[in-house]
Amino acid sequence: MNIQEFNIASNSKNDIEAWLSNLSDNTFELNWIKYASIEAFWQSLKFEKNSKEWKECINLSWAKSKIFWNKINWENTFIYEWIEYLVWSEKHQQLMKIALKNQFEQNPKKLKLLLSTWNSNLIHKPMKSDWSYYPDSITIPWDMFWKFLMELRLYFSSIEKNVDLHQNKVKNIL
Repeated sequence: MNIQEFNIASNSKNDIEAWLSNLSDNTFELNWIKYASIEAFWQSLKFEKNSKEWKECINLSWAKSKIFWNKINWENTFIYEWIEYLVWSEKHQQLMKIALKNQFEQNPKKLKLLLSTWNSNLIHKPMKSDWSYYPDSITIPWDMFWKFLMELRLYFSSIEKNVDLHQNKVKNIL
Protein backbone atom coordinates (compact mmCIF):
# COMPACT_ATOMS: atom_id res chain seq x y z
CA MET A 1 0.00 0.00 0.00
CA ASN A 2 1.52 3.34 -1.07
CA ILE A 3 -0.65 5.74 0.90
CA GLN A 4 1.54 7.95 3.10
CA GLU A 5 -1.20 8.98 5.51
CA PHE A 6 -4.52 7.57 6.66
CA ASN A 7 -7.15 9.85 8.22
CA ILE A 8 -9.01 7.43 10.46
CA ALA A 9 -12.67 8.48 10.36
CA SER A 10 -15.98 6.67 10.09
CA ASN A 11 -17.18 8.87 7.23
CA SER A 12 -14.14 8.19 5.07
CA LYS A 13 -14.57 6.79 1.57
CA ASN A 14 -11.46 4.67 2.21
CA ASP A 15 -12.47 1.31 3.76
CA ILE A 16 -9.33 1.09 5.89
CA GLU A 17 -9.88 4.53 7.38
CA ALA A 18 -13.56 3.84 8.06
CA TRP A 19 -13.00 0.37 9.58
CA LEU A 20 -10.25 1.58 11.92
CA SER A 21 -12.51 4.29 13.29
CA ASN A 22 -13.67 4.25 16.89
CA LEU A 23 -17.19 4.34 15.46
CA SER A 24 -16.91 1.18 13.34
CA ASP A 25 -19.32 -1.56 14.35
CA ASN A 26 -16.86 -4.19 15.54
CA THR A 27 -18.20 -5.80 18.69
CA PHE A 28 -15.78 -6.93 21.37
CA GLU A 29 -15.77 -8.07 24.96
CA LEU A 30 -13.94 -6.54 27.85
CA ASN A 31 -14.27 -8.03 31.32
CA TRP A 32 -17.10 -10.30 30.11
CA ILE A 33 -19.19 -7.42 28.81
CA LYS A 34 -19.97 -7.14 25.11
CA TYR A 35 -19.70 -3.67 23.55
CA ALA A 36 -21.01 -2.78 20.09
CA SER A 37 -18.00 -0.58 19.31
CA ILE A 38 -15.10 1.25 20.90
CA GLU A 39 -17.25 4.35 20.94
CA ALA A 40 -19.96 2.47 22.86
CA PHE A 41 -17.35 1.46 25.46
CA TRP A 42 -15.97 4.99 25.80
CA GLN A 43 -19.42 6.54 26.09
CA SER A 44 -20.49 3.90 28.63
CA LEU A 45 -17.80 5.12 31.02
CA LYS A 46 -19.91 8.23 31.60
CA PHE A 47 -22.64 6.18 33.25
CA GLU A 48 -22.98 4.03 36.33
CA LYS A 49 -22.61 0.36 35.43
CA ASN A 50 -25.95 -1.42 34.97
CA SER A 51 -27.87 1.85 34.86
CA LYS A 52 -30.50 2.24 32.14
CA GLU A 53 -28.22 4.60 30.17
CA TRP A 54 -25.20 2.29 30.51
CA LYS A 55 -27.19 -0.73 29.27
CA GLU A 56 -28.46 1.28 26.32
CA CYS A 57 -25.04 2.71 25.55
CA ILE A 58 -23.03 -0.54 25.38
CA ASN A 59 -25.32 -1.90 22.65
CA LEU A 60 -25.34 1.15 20.43
CA SER A 61 -24.15 1.07 16.89
CA TRP A 62 -21.83 3.89 15.96
CA ALA A 63 -24.60 5.95 14.38
CA LYS A 64 -26.78 5.78 17.47
CA SER A 65 -23.89 6.38 19.88
CA LYS A 66 -23.92 10.00 18.75
CA ILE A 67 -26.89 10.66 21.03
CA PHE A 68 -24.61 10.06 24.01
CA TRP A 69 -21.82 12.41 22.93
CA ASN A 70 -23.44 15.45 24.51
CA LYS A 71 -25.95 13.73 26.76
CA ILE A 72 -23.68 13.88 29.76
CA ASN A 73 -20.32 15.53 30.29
CA TRP A 74 -17.36 13.95 31.96
CA GLU A 75 -17.05 14.46 35.67
CA ASN A 76 -13.55 14.72 37.12
CA THR A 77 -13.56 11.00 37.84
CA PHE A 78 -15.45 7.86 36.88
CA ILE A 79 -15.64 4.30 38.23
CA TYR A 80 -14.87 1.28 36.06
CA GLU A 81 -14.72 -2.20 37.56
CA TRP A 82 -14.54 -0.79 41.11
CA ILE A 83 -11.55 1.43 40.27
CA GLU A 84 -11.77 5.19 40.27
CA TYR A 85 -10.18 6.92 37.28
CA LEU A 86 -9.25 10.56 36.94
CA VAL A 87 -10.47 11.67 33.51
CA TRP A 88 -7.57 11.92 31.02
CA SER A 89 -5.07 10.50 33.51
CA GLU A 90 -2.45 8.02 32.37
CA LYS A 91 -4.58 5.27 33.94
CA HIS A 92 -7.64 6.41 31.96
CA GLN A 93 -5.62 6.44 28.72
CA GLN A 94 -4.34 2.92 29.45
CA LEU A 95 -7.91 1.69 29.94
CA MET A 96 -8.89 3.14 26.57
CA LYS A 97 -5.90 1.52 24.90
CA ILE A 98 -6.71 -1.84 26.54
CA ALA A 99 -10.22 -1.65 25.11
CA LEU A 100 -8.84 -0.92 21.63
CA LYS A 101 -6.33 -3.78 21.96
CA ASN A 102 -9.14 -6.17 22.90
CA GLN A 103 -11.20 -5.04 19.95
CA PHE A 104 -8.32 -5.70 17.54
CA GLU A 105 -7.61 -9.10 19.07
CA GLN A 106 -11.26 -10.11 18.70
CA ASN A 107 -11.73 -8.72 15.18
CA PRO A 108 -9.11 -10.25 12.85
CA LYS A 109 -10.29 -8.22 9.83
CA LYS A 110 -9.84 -4.95 11.72
CA LEU A 111 -6.40 -6.06 12.94
CA LYS A 112 -5.38 -7.03 9.41
CA LEU A 113 -6.43 -3.59 8.18
CA LEU A 114 -4.39 -1.90 10.91
CA LEU A 115 -1.32 -3.94 10.01
CA SER A 116 -1.86 -3.18 6.31
CA THR A 117 -1.12 0.48 6.99
CA TRP A 118 2.51 -0.53 7.60
CA ASN A 119 4.49 2.54 8.57
CA SER A 120 2.08 5.10 7.11
CA ASN A 121 1.20 8.05 9.24
CA LEU A 122 -2.17 7.68 10.98
CA ILE A 123 -4.16 10.77 11.89
CA HIS A 124 -7.67 11.25 13.23
CA LYS A 125 -9.35 14.42 11.99
CA PRO A 126 -12.88 13.59 10.85
CA MET A 127 -14.09 15.86 8.06
CA LYS A 128 -17.49 17.19 7.23
CA SER A 129 -18.87 16.93 3.71
CA ASP A 130 -17.67 20.49 3.03
CA TRP A 131 -14.08 19.37 3.83
CA SER A 132 -13.93 21.32 7.09
CA TYR A 133 -13.05 19.44 10.26
CA TYR A 134 -15.44 18.47 13.00
CA PRO A 135 -14.51 19.93 16.40
CA ASP A 136 -11.99 17.84 18.34
CA SER A 137 -13.54 15.05 20.38
CA ILE A 138 -14.25 15.53 24.07
CA THR A 139 -14.35 11.78 24.69
CA ILE A 140 -11.00 11.07 23.06
CA PRO A 141 -8.96 13.85 21.48
CA TRP A 142 -7.71 13.33 17.93
CA ASP A 143 -4.04 13.13 18.79
CA MET A 144 -4.65 10.57 21.53
CA PHE A 145 -6.62 8.21 19.28
CA TRP A 146 -4.09 8.07 16.43
CA LYS A 147 -1.24 7.59 18.92
CA PHE A 148 -3.08 4.60 20.39
CA LEU A 149 -3.52 3.14 16.91
CA MET A 150 0.13 3.59 15.99
CA GLU A 151 1.32 2.09 19.31
CA LEU A 152 -0.98 -0.90 18.85
CA ARG A 153 0.13 -1.33 15.23
CA LEU A 154 3.73 -1.52 16.44
CA TYR A 155 2.74 -3.97 19.19
CA PHE A 156 0.79 -6.29 16.87
CA SER A 157 3.37 -6.12 14.08
CA SER A 158 6.11 -7.17 16.52
CA ILE A 159 3.97 -10.15 17.59
CA GLU A 160 3.37 -11.04 13.94
CA LYS A 161 7.10 -10.88 13.21
CA ASN A 162 7.86 -13.13 16.18
CA VAL A 163 5.27 -15.67 15.02
CA ASP A 164 6.73 -15.61 11.49
CA LEU A 165 10.23 -16.04 12.88
CA HIS A 166 9.12 -18.98 14.99
CA GLN A 167 7.30 -20.62 12.07
CA ASN A 168 10.39 -20.24 9.87
CA LYS A 169 12.57 -21.85 12.54
CA VAL A 170 10.15 -24.77 12.81
CA LYS A 171 10.14 -25.18 9.01
CA ASN A 172 13.95 -25.20 8.97
CA ILE A 173 14.07 -27.86 11.66
CA LEU A 174 11.58 -30.07 9.82
